Amino acid sequence: MSRALLVIDVQNEYFTGALPITHPAGHLEQILKAMDAAAGKVPTVVIQHHFRKPEMPFFQKGTPGWELH
Repeated sequence: MSRALLVIDVQNEYFTGALPITHPAGHLEQILKAMDAAAGKVPTVVIQHHFRKPEMPFFQKGTPGWELH
C-alpha cells in the first residue's frame, strides 16, 4: 500500500486573514509535527485551493491570503 501525507489549505487566510481557525487549539503545531514525521519517509503533497471568480473575497491566487502560512 502506498502512502502520502496530504496537507490541505494551510493558507494565510485561515491564520492572518478573514477566516481564522481557532479550533482545535494547537492545530498548526500538529500539522507541522505530522509534516516533520513524514519528511524523508512518505511523500508530502501540499494543496492550495483558490476561487476563480474575482468577486469572491477569499483565496484569490497570488494574494497574501492565498499564500501558504
